[in-house]
Amino acid sequence: MLSLLRVKYFQFIEHWHQEGFLSACCFALYHRDEEVPVVRSLTDLPPLKGAEEGMHLVEVTPENFSPQAFKYPLRSRQERVDLYFQKGYRGLAMVHDGRAIGDLWYVSRGTAKTPEIHPDVQRFKIDLADKEIYMFDMHVGAEQRGGGHATFLLNSVLHHLYGKGYHRAYGYYSATNIPALWVHRLLGYQELPHYIMRRFLLYRTAQVKD
Repeated sequence: MLSLLRVKYFQFIEHWHQEGFLSACCFALYHRDEEVPVVRSLTDLPPLKGAEEGMHLVEVTPENFSPQAFKYPLRSRQERVDLYFQKGYRGLAMVHDGRAIGDLWYVSRGTAKTPEIHPDVQRFKIDLADKEIYMFDMHVGAEQRGGGHATFLLNSVLHHLYGKGYHRAYGYYSATNIPALWVHRLLGYQELPHYIMRRFLLYRTAQVKD
């Protein structure tokens, strides 16, 4: 719980600096969103373009991660690493000049340390099989957005996970996040029934959209 509160604290501070104090307070107290669960087979992925010079994909796992490996520009991204490791989550970061310009996390039945695997898996009623993964919490730094980095990061991660033996990937994005919508459509994701999510403090509910 302490790790989660630390993440939420730094998220609040970062939101405050970017959007203002009142916006940060409102977002921390209550949030409503339309969420779009998606699924993608990993057996027919689009070709992977070459990375920019000096850019490479790094595994973020308890076995090979250290804070000295690279730096997260946002403190909240750094703080959540240990929290995610405790739950059996694994990550992949796109690193350039020692800085993570973007990262994305995933979990499978084989890595999860909780019976629910991930709260979203239960929330969206996903029946996750052995060679399937749930992907979540994708983030690309503000200064890298709009240049195709999100598409490159997501496609790179999908290719990497297919190479590790996974055959299908689930995830979700917010219906109000138009860039995320186009990234997922460009990469051939299939949309599943939408959900209306409501959050009050740390308590979340979700129901299928009518």
